Amino acid sequence: MNPAANLALRVAHRVGDTLVRQLDRTFQKNDEPLDDAALASFRDFIVTLAKEELSQAHPDDTVTASIQDTDGYSWLISLSGDENMRRGLPEFSLAVTRFEKGSAVGTAIYSPMRQEEFTASKGSGC
Repeated sequence: MNPAANLALRVAHRVGDTLVRQLDRTFQKNDEPLDDAALASFRDFIVTLAKEELSQAHPDDTVTASIQDTDGYSWLISLSGDENMRRGLPEFSLAVTRFEKGSAVGTAIYSPMRQEEFTASKGSGC
């Protein structure tokens, strides 16, 4: 497996598992659906955790939650299943993608509640 995909999977696991614990605490306090501010807070939380993890291996790379045009090296952290996560349902996943000079070279998708993971890397597929 590509080193970028390996690192993306490791980051996705750590961030995803931490997110599940945080969501569990949130829903223990209150069973009501998450509002937009809480969901935005979780997005910021995810990016912050990923930055901490990735800064050890790639301190000069940018880590973001939105696609940006870049000629350098960057990581994209994305969350799918917002509406399910908002309601506390286990149908959400986290994707971590490595970009080198504007091209995706490795990605990992992790569903922390189901413990499912998928990786792909440039030239290798899924």
